[in-house]
Amino acid sequence: MPWWRKTVEHLKSECPITRHRLVVQRRKLKSYDHGSTFLSNSEQTITIVVNTKHPFTDQIHTLLHEWGHAMWLDRVDWHDKKWGEYHSEAYRAWERLESG
Repeated sequence: MPWWRKTVEHLKSECPITRHRLVVQRRKLKSYDHGSTFLSNSEQTITIVVNTKHPFTDQIHTLLHEWGHAMWLDRVDWHDKKWGEYHSEAYRAWERLESG
């Protein structure tokens, strides 16, 4: 099994993404870009992209870095306690604006 597929399959087993569909891609990006992780398809899919212009070890480290982002995205609750704190802060700022 090629190193890339073997690594991705191992991560899927050890650090699963369970609430979203996961897409992992290797492709050429701008040379300064190592990779990215984002939600797509109406937030149903987490996509990890790793730049093939970088050496093997950099690609692995980028995959691991981006996998951490994917795990966070898979587990985040958009209206959790932290969101409530930020929402309250923004609401109070708006109230200060309105009260002049």
